Amino acid sequence: MAFRAGILKSHRFNPLLGRQPGSILRGGEEIYLFRDLIAAGHTGLWLPPARVEHVITRSRQTLRYIYDHALGNRLLDELMDHQGDIDALLSSVTSDDVDKYYQPPKIDNETSDKQNETEIRSLLRRAKIDARKIAKHLAPTGFRFTPEKPDKRVLAIGLDGFVPHIAETMMSEGELPNMQRLRNESARFELDHGNAMYSGLAWEHFSVGRTPDAYNRHSAVYLNVNTYQATQYGTQDNTFVQGLSGHTVIFDVPYFDILGSTQVSGMTNWGSHDPGVARLSKPASLVQEITDRFGNYPAHRWIYGFTWPSLEHTREMANTLVESVNKRTKIIPALRHQNHCLFAQ
Repeated sequence: MAFRAGILKSHRFNPLLGRQPGSILRGGEEIYLFRDLIAAGHTGLWLPPARVEHVITRSRQTLRYIYDHALGNRLLDELMDHQGDIDALLSSVTSDDVDKYYQPPKIDNETSDKQNETEIRSLLRRAKIDARKIAKHLAPTGFRFTPEKPDKRVLAIGLDGFVPHIAETMMSEGELPNMQRLRNESARFELDHGNAMYSGLAWEHFSVGRTPDAYNRHSAVYLNVNTYQATQYGTQDNTFVQGLSGHTVIFDVPYFDILGSTQVSGMTNWGSHDPGVARLSKPASLVQEITDRFGNYPAHRWIYGFTWPSLEHTREMANTLVESVNKRTKIIPALRHQNHCLFAQ
């Protein structure tokens, strides 16, 4: 990060923050300065292409380190909301003081790569609870505490090419227990596009919340009647999530304007597809990150493949489709931790 020199003459970093001996806080000096600058009416610019590489040593991959790191960060969040003398409070936050107010969990020094995700998430929740206990003891009347609330997130799953009566039969025979449970416990409705389904833009109708007649778009391909030149365009209208207050993450929806929508991130066209629609992501690096970590869509060969004349090809298609579903179940949890709403096909 960089600042104009004149700015730092009137707005300074707080030396009580940052990593230092005797404190469990993990940074925060830049956050403190950012808040000060924003309160004074200054603005900043984020450059997504800028990259910073960190060397994460093995000593920082233990369960103990993960817990301490989460505890320090969460406690810092609490302290930042303090309404009183922040400097006086920060000067009192030492490891010895903290030890008076909570008993840290017994955590061995085993590296985190030998633990499953559920155990680590449980540890992070424990750090959040402990941080609030410590903050209350340090300044019982100085915080704007609000009751803990469950995350109000929405997960929307679109089933494209879904044949309801086949699924009903399989559920009645006990072959789809997870879908049966999802159906029983969630809200659901069938999207009937009527004649608009022939436009091939069902996912765009969903993403913009409008019919083809409402915004005069009945096909992705535009034909110039004077030159007979055909041109294909992507989504031509704002998505309905544009007005939502929370952040939205989407994955693998063919027509979804992620570049033109604020508070939206994610990736389009990983496996779900439409001819002529480019694969995009926000941030731009997400495409490569997902590819490096999870690989490409395994069933790409069969998007427009015909398998019915060959038993061998049919089995291969089935196997790669199953593999694709398994990859989706790994990709989506990797994206969901920072979102309020997720739309996935």
